[in-house]
Amino acid sequence: MTNPSYVRRDPTAIFEAVLEQYGPPHFSRPRNPAGVLNEPFCAGLYRNEHDILFEPRENQFYEYTGDIYRPITSHLILDRLAERLRQMAKDYSQYAALVELTDNRYLSGAIAHLKGQTQKEEIFDSEDTFIHVANGVLDLNGGNIDLQPFSPDLISRNLIPICYDLKAKCPRFKTEILGLLEKEDQEVLQKFLGLFLLGRNVIQKFLVLHGLGETGKSTFTEIARRLIGEKNCSELRTNLLHERFEIGSYIGKKLLIGADVPRTFLNSKGAFRIKALVGGDLLDAERKGSNYRFQLPGYFNIVITSNTRLTLHLENDRAAWGRRLVIIEYERPRTSQTIPEFAHLLITSEGPGILNYAAEGLLMLRSNIESCGTVSLSVKQKKRIEDLLNESDGLRLFLNEKLEEAPGSDLSTDEIISTYAQYSAARGWNMTTRQTELSLKDHMLELFGVLKSNDIKRGPSNKQTNVRGYHGVTFK
Repeated sequence: MTNPSYVRRDPTAIFEAVLEQYGPPHFSRPRNPAGVLNEPFCAGLYRNEHDILFEPRENQFYEYTGDIYRPITSHLILDRLAERLRQMAKDYSQYAALVELTDNRYLSGAIAHLKGQTQKEEIFDSEDTFIHVANGVLDLNGGNIDLQPFSPDLISRNLIPICYDLKAKCPRFKTEILGLLEKEDQEVLQKFLGLFLLGRNVIQKFLVLHGLGETGKSTFTEIARRLIGEKNCSELRTNLLHERFEIGSYIGKKLLIGADVPRTFLNSKGAFRIKALVGGDLLDAERKGSNYRFQLPGYFNIVITSNTRLTLHLENDRAAWGRRLVIIEYERPRTSQTIPEFAHLLITSEGPGILNYAAEGLLMLRSNIESCGTVSLSVKQKKRIEDLLNESDGLRLFLNEKLEEAPGSDLSTDEIISTYAQYSAARGWNMTTRQTELSLKDHMLELFGVLKSNDIKRGPSNKQTNVRGYHGVTFK
């Protein structure tokens, strides 16, 4: 729904105003009627005839297209400028020589001036509560939801591809997607859907959905992706987050999705960057093929789904991970029949209702922020976070609880790992021998100041062999 009251200025009036401000479109010479192109004039004319801005951090032009601002290349602007000069040469006889100045070598300087005239740094980082949907702009200021017409003054590059309808409902979504969850978990998911709509992670947390398979986790995430818009989403790949171009690929994205990830997903080499992606930090980024480096603020929304319980590579940063996590656990098995392409079916039939539900969730989240500074979590929901952190830090907890310094004593690596396996099993934790052994060396040095040795004696006194282990420690 474009704004019916929005009318561009008359081209003739624009031309006269730019002419008065910058002078004639070109400066003739006695032996060269075409002379020199007035580059500021060309830039000013394009700027006034188009709603355009330049984001210097990204080195990218954006132009208003009736609903949102979309990227536009310098090549297209050059082509339009050339066509405009040819039209001016036809319309104004005194500027007929302009037709000779339409090559790129004459117009490239105008692009540089256009960048300066339209530069708006960090323009898309606004915290305004305006959400662009398919039929207008939702204004959530004042605690209400008000639909306004599109306007170039309401700047956004992200469009929710669903129409807003105040009366729309989503009964199947609530029953068949959220129905397996406790009410408190449903409310948290509603608030996160609202956060995804806003497109800016103002609570600096990310959402993890784990538990039984075939319970609606992936369908919920797919609905969120279709609700926010596929162009506004990207895949979260923790194994590449430390690579050169991965962060740069998130320009303009509002929701990062890790779907059906393995248990080790948050232990990947680059997973530590998730804290910065949601925590408001400035992230160094680079686009492929550009050799242009810039910084992006880490206000991305993230949702991760897994059929297994995830663990984290804490790196002595337990508190920071605890502040960032929100976990919803799916514990009830599905009893109804699985429906193919259910997310597409629900978005098609209940899309406006799901949009209403998400917008109401955003209002609920804002109320939480006003009262306690972040999303409100129950005791049970907080315990899930603590349990995940404990499991992720399980080896350290085990060593602190079960081992002590003992000069003259020793423990083999196998003895420590086998005892830790029993310790983990009693708590329902997952563990792998290889990962435990890799982490054990650092923990033993940190906690007890001992290095791994290869001369721990084990076996009968007459047939002892050397095995790996640690001197100076024993079980309590």
